[in-house]
Amino acid sequence: MLSLLGCLFGFLPTQLHYTVLDLRIEPVERVYLNDRGTAAGMMREGGMPVPFLYQKGKLQPIASQVLQVHGLNRIDELAIVGIGGPGIWRRGKTHLLDGKTRDGFPLANGGLPIGIDDMGNVLLVSHGVEGAFSAWTWPQKSDSKQWPMPTAIAGDGAIVGIKSRGRTPPPSTGPIAFLVKGAFRTPIGGPDELAIPSCVSRSHYVGGTFTTPPENFRRPFRWFGGKFEALPVPPECKMTVLEAINDRGDAVGLATWVGRPHEGAVVGHRGACLWSGAVWQELQHLLPDGAEYELLEAKAINSSGQILVIAAPKAKPFPRTLLLLTPG
Repeated sequence: MLSLLGCLFGFLPTQLHYTVLDLRIEPVERVYLNDRGTAAGMMREGGMPVPFLYQKGKLQPIASQVLQVHGLNRIDELAIVGIGGPGIWRRGKTHLLDGKTRDGFPLANGGLPIGIDDMGNVLLVSHGVEGAFSAWTWPQKSDSKQWPMPTAIAGDGAIVGIKSRGRTPPPSTGPIAFLVKGAFRTPIGGPDELAIPSCVSRSHYVGGTFTTPPENFRRPFRWFGGKFEALPVPPECKMTVLEAINDRGDAVGLATWVGRPHEGAVVGHRGACLWSGAVWQELQHLLPDGAEYELLEAKAINSSGQILVIAAPKAKPFPRTLLLLTPG
């Protein structure tokens, strides 16, 4: 009974809790975390978005010609967009594409980084023909593949994506999501689960959201080894976003749901979430006593269980800050 109540109200009766480190970074757009505990992404500084790398307990400088960060691998290399186009940031230096063309599109202008694998290869995507995209890796070149929409790359180079560009096909057309590794393409979900993957781990755990027609509500899912699993959501849930998944299958993101009545009115609630095993948990309940933060959205999780969370300090809700939660 206690476990059931814990699931219903967004917490588990376990000893799991987290220590909190405020990185004192105002995050912008996506942020990333690897198994070393290195964090990277975009932050706001002087009113402008700038790249950041939080490494070994401090902010490290990134070359001024880096404009955007689009991924972080396990050896602290970044997928970037620089002044001259997409490329890689590695050990303090930028390495950009040479501006040649592929499939009629200039790489330096038409290639958008989706992520970076652990061998230092960036997944690049440019517009192809008939609404599809042309996807390939660099600097270790792979054959250009026609994808409607690649969404993420795993540490070993596997790619997840969908074959529908925003238009949901009828269920009879079969699965719309796939994991591709080399010449093998594995469907994610069946014809009744219209899944959109948002993340994939090196061990090929895949996370994202799905809907079952005629419903429109998108629920979180986890997929591994051919098994598709719908993940639980809080009562009266209105929206879920699954942002990241680790090699153990633990996933993080956010959910919004109808909260308890407050002063005669029912108010909405938004919170950072953790899906561990078959249980949904609200991370707010796993903070130590006296933590002065409201957790808004969990953005990344590594294989040690560390989580990057966007939070609002309770004393001063703005600007937002980035927290590193470490299980202990």
